[in-house]
Amino acid sequence: MVSGLHYPALRNASIRSFLGACMVGICLVMVLLAEPRVAEQWQKRQEDILAGKLVDAMAAATVVAEFIAPERGAALVAMRDRSDAVLKDQAQGRAKTDGAFDVIAGLLTAIPTADGLDIAAGLDAIRGDLLKFRARLDAAASSHDDSRIAAEMPVVPGTFGALTDRLNALNDRLERALFSVDANVADIARVGRMGWLLRDRAGRLSSDYVLALASGKAMPADFVQETATARGRFLEVWSQLEQLSESPS
Repeated sequence: MVSGLHYPALRNASIRSFLGACMVGICLVMVLLAEPRVAEQWQKRQEDILAGKLVDAMAAATVVAEFIAPERGAALVAMRDRSDAVLKDQAQGRAKTDGAFDVIAGLLTAIPTADGLDIAAGLDAIRGDLLKFRARLDAAASSHDDSRIAAEMPVVPGTFGALTDRLNALNDRLERALFSVDANVADIARVGRMGWLLRDRAGRLSSDYVLALASGKAMPADFVQETATARGRFLEVWSQLEQLSESPS
């Protein structure tokens, strides 16, 4: 039997144990209630980080395309003019393009998803084809063979245009990935990308006309048809950009 001397101490200990158990129970309930919210916040944070990486990659891909455009013009000039000044300008332009490729390649390594890895492989293929085409043009220009140079000149705009189209296709994939993560951010990013695409379409048209005028010949019917198609593509992008700029989002 417990003596009356010790009973109050035991009773106080029991009360403290009970209160402690209650506090533990309350804490457990609070943790269980907070767990979904914590998980949701963590998931949102990861999505925000991924969205930021995708936006950076889209911007970097656009920069590559922006440098490829003047490289196209420099290649046309260098085919006919092999002076030191022209070759220096061409080398500087190529270095900028190569640097832009390095930037986006590094950014894509931070997107360790299946899409990111696939896009990185596609980027490597584009870069490899660009290097091969540069070597081909340099070989033709260095040959001083007028017929060989003349044969390569008309190929330049189309080949650079095809490389740019492939870059744009990769950017389409990045944009779709961004839409799946954050549609609001993707809408804003799309406005910027369409603005660049408008500039690219205009640049291609101007290059085609410069090449045609430099030939000193009458514009053939197929050239007129091709430029009409290119102008239609320019106007299509312009229309899309207007719609995006007027969107409430």
